[in-house]
Amino acid sequence: EIGYTPDETLQGVLVTRDYTIHWPDAWQPQPGNKLNLRFNHYAGLEPHSSMAVDWNGTRLGSVLLTPQNAADGVLQVDLPEKLIKVGYNQLHLSLYMGIQDNYCNDIDNPALWLTMHDSSSFEFSYAPVTPDLNLANFPVPFVDNSELIDNSVTFVLPASPNTSELNAAAAISAKLGQQAAWRKLIVNVI
Repeated sequence: EIGYTPDETLQGVLVTRDYTIHWPDAWQPQPGNKLNLRFNHYAGLEPHSSMAVDWNGTRLGSVLLTPQNAADGVLQVDLPEKLIKVGYNQLHLSLYMGIQDNYCNDIDNPALWLTMHDSSSFEFSYAPVTPDLNLANFPVPFVDNSELIDNSVTFVLPASPNTSELNAAAAISAKLGQQAAWRKLIVNVI
């Protein structure tokens, strides 16, 4: 649920694809993170065809694209917590695919394909971080830039709020909504 299309087919001899994952400011990475890639590909690929996975520039794993994993391939890699950065992280896939011994002859071959499935997933392990409650950093900590979490704010008003209390809640809510911009923000009023 990070905003990418369900299934994505990659085609060509040398193919790369980058995915951006924004780690929340409110999470401290812990051990036990995993990436589970699910894919299928053309079963007639040359036995040296492969896919490699990098996270923030570090190679984490690779797999040969064989007839055995053509219909239901899985590549599971560990994501070391020391490689996860608060903010933007990059998942980089590199594919080398061919049918003939001389891959140069396969440049425009439409049979060179691999489909990444939407059943691919991350397993993240984290501990919540106590936010810095400095209003100079507004809208932080009320709004986090990551699509991995739902931002939620609760306004507490008296049972029968007067006009100035309603105006204050409305003004703060409007400014917070403006600062949230494209980020999802759930507002609760009690």
